[in-house]
Amino acid sequence: KMRTFYFVFFLVLPVQVFAYLDPGTGSLLLYALVGIIASFIFMLRNLLYRIRELFFTRNSINSGQSTSMDIVFHSEGRRYWPVFEPILHALDSMKICAIYVTPDTQDPAIEWARSHQYINVVNPGNEYMTIAWMNRLRARVVVSTTPNLDVYMWKRSPGVERYIHIFHAPTTVEFYEKYALSFYDEILTVGSFQEKGIIELDERRNLPQKEFNIVGLTYYDYMLREIDRMKNRERPKRVTTGRASILYAPSWGNRSSFVLFGCVLIRRLLDEGYRVILRPHPQSFISDAHIVSEITRLFSSRSNFSIDRNLTGIEAMAESDFMITDFSGVLFDYAYLFGKPIILAVPPEPVVGGYEAEDIDGSLWDVVSAQRLSRPLPENLEELPALIDDILQNLENVSEEYKQFRDETVKNFGCAGQAVAEYLTKCTGENR
Repeated sequence: KMRTFYFVFFLVLPVQVFAYLDPGTGSLLLYALVGIIASFIFMLRNLLYRIRELFFTRNSINSGQSTSMDIVFHSEGRRYWPVFEPILHALDSMKICAIYVTPDTQDPAIEWARSHQYINVVNPGNEYMTIAWMNRLRARVVVSTTPNLDVYMWKRSPGVERYIHIFHAPTTVEFYEKYALSFYDEILTVGSFQEKGIIELDERRNLPQKEFNIVGLTYYDYMLREIDRMKNRERPKRVTTGRASILYAPSWGNRSSFVLFGCVLIRRLLDEGYRVILRPHPQSFISDAHIVSEITRLFSSRSNFSIDRNLTGIEAMAESDFMITDFSGVLFDYAYLFGKPIILAVPPEPVVGGYEAEDIDGSLWDVVSAQRLSRPLPENLEELPALIDDILQNLENVSEEYKQFRDETVKNFGCAGQAVAEYLTKCTGENR
């Protein structure tokens, strides 16, 4: 038996292999192997989505239930309430009925709707139940901030006439995942600057031309009202350290300064005596949870450090003297709403792999605009205190420059909700 074993072993496993594979062929084989694996993973993920959808559809929706309506808003939860509230408020004032769908039982919309007659809030259940509900919806128009329609789990329903995407930040599609807005019918934009990249991507992919309508950013309506309320209420006395108060508000994912050098940057600022308010991107609490945990462990005991977890960052913005961020929509919020200086913490070359920016030719609007509105973080953090002092001593024209750029790019500043409501009533024939 042992002889037979050794014979078979050496027969199927040669001791020496005399073969040659040139680098070009090796690369092709490697790419093919990676492609096959990626396709297999993608297929399994979509199969999982379909199984989940079927399961939750059977368990959450009565098959005979009618879900036909004119205007439906699809939200991912409470953090998007500031985007939708100005529109819903305007529609309710116009006595126009609409449905707001959310998977979040803590969404402020649920309480808000109790005192507003024309807006109905629907909570089909958790995320999967909500997506299943949306996938069999019948409606004239669906409005959503959610990207990747018809790419992942959320599919276009045959019963919906028109899908409309509305931006939740004054940035472009450049740092969205690929095919983020490809299968929407229409885009409601903050300004004309958001159109170019989408048009270029659709042409490259031979997709139908979308319709664009400039309405502004509804989120700013909400934020401006919050700023007014904040001025009229007593605020707790803040911790003073003798130095500036810094809001550090990074984006999330592999292009974020939070991932690249968040701990080092925060430690440096705290050691220099600055007060640091960390406001991570909401997605960081999920995708970068290990970094949030590590930073909390390292710095939570320091009196000049805090983490802002509020629905909006309005109070943290108001309390701070300037902000450090990267390619994030909060950079524009800080400039447009408060006119305070900004330091941009990004690598020398922006990370574009896996994002729509990878397929867009020429300069990137988000990058160029962020650089225009900020000062770069020094490569040597030893020079950071000197940069901060220089910024705070030269504030004369900062606010006016921000206002000029805002007026050039953002339409209907402070009244975008009414503009969206009027547009939706017009395109659905709901004028009264």
